Formats: sequence, structure tokens, C-alpha cells
Amino acid sequence: MTDDDDETLDLDALLQEADRAKNRGELDAALEGYKRALMVCTDDDELERASIYANVGEVKRLQGKGREAELNFEKALKLMPGFKPALVAMVELAFQHSGIRSLEFT
Repeated sequence: MTDDDDETLDLDALLQEADRAKNRGELDAALEGYKRALMVCTDDDELERASIYANVGEVKRLQGKGREAELNFEKALKLMPGFKPALVAMVELAFQHSGIRSLEFT
């Protein structure tokens, strides 16, 4: 097993724990886990980093911190333009803050 394998296992473990914390509603613990995962993730793994930033954005949204959520979704999109989870989250965030209850397409 190489050091890269150790880092991947550590990253996977950090992400799994952060996801579990988010699912339990332990948002501060989830946020800490995602931040730690960003420190372990390599700069060249743009997809993984974009996914982590999108998760941070989701936690911030759940905490009621819309602007911080938006900034993290934007970081994800800067790394991976067109990254669907971040795009969908940005639309949902904008929709949530617009006061519109529903959209109808005709």
C-alpha cells in the first residue's frame, strides 16, 4: 500500500463520516469533516474537490447561511464548470430566496 492509497482511504473515511454527520443533522461536525477532507484531497482531483465544496455549500444552506452556501457552490463550479450538483443547488438556493412558491412551465 502506497502513501497515495493511505490518503485515499483517509479521504474516503473523512467523507463518509462527514456525510453521516450531515444526515444526522450534526451540521458543525459535518462541516468540520468536509473541511478536513479538503485538506487531504489533492489539488489535481478537481471532481472530488468540487463535490466537497458542494457538500460544504449544502451544510451552509442547511445552517441558514445562504451567502456562504452560494460561495461554496461557486467554488465547486469554478473547479468543474457545469458540475450538476452545484448547479442544481444554486438554482434551489435562488428559488428559495425568491419567495416564489412554484414554477410552471407551459
